[in-house]
Amino acid sequence: MRARIKGGLVLAALVAAAGCAEPMTAPVDDSWFNASIEGAVMSEYSGAGHFYQFTRSLAPWPVPWLLISTNGNQRFELLHRSGGLPEVGVHELRLPVDVDDPPPFLANYIRVEGGHEDRYMAVAGEVEVTESTAERVSGTFRFTAERRAVCTSSGSNFRSCEGTLEEDPPVIEVSGSFEAAPFRGRLGF
Repeated sequence: MRARIKGGLVLAALVAAAGCAEPMTAPVDDSWFNASIEGAVMSEYSGAGHFYQFTRSLAPWPVPWLLISTNGNQRFELLHRSGGLPEVGVHELRLPVDVDDPPPFLANYIRVEGGHEDRYMAVAGEVEVTESTAERVSGTFRFTAERRAVCTSSGSNFRSCEGTLEEDPPVIEVSGSFEAAPFRGRLGF
């Protein structure tokens, strides 16, 4: 149980840095991100997919790469923690056990309803990158995620996020595919 809590807290801190920003707006292009969500949340998702290469560290990981897709009240985040474009191949998705044992990728699904955000974090699964260039990253994913944080709005640009330590948290199964283009705007971080 301790490793599960620690992993959830490490990921919650990263999500607070990467995901609690205002949604970014990106130019219209031919990128896409599709997903099917089943379990505690039932939804079909379709939106654009954009990636961003950080130029500074998000402790404890050096210069991560982030793929994000936001549409309406839903958002997906796929983080390649070691920086640089992800390599073509199959990569594991899971919660970090601790700071010294991070997985190569982290995935989150966020759903906003009634003034709060439920943040589901991947606990098992994989992402398969089939193309990886500076202009396009494509692939598929499937993962099991648990609700690990709940955020509430407390004003125009402020959110308060708390990790959840539920014994039996809500669980979702997510699968989908993406063809993402580089983000060519300004992030709201």
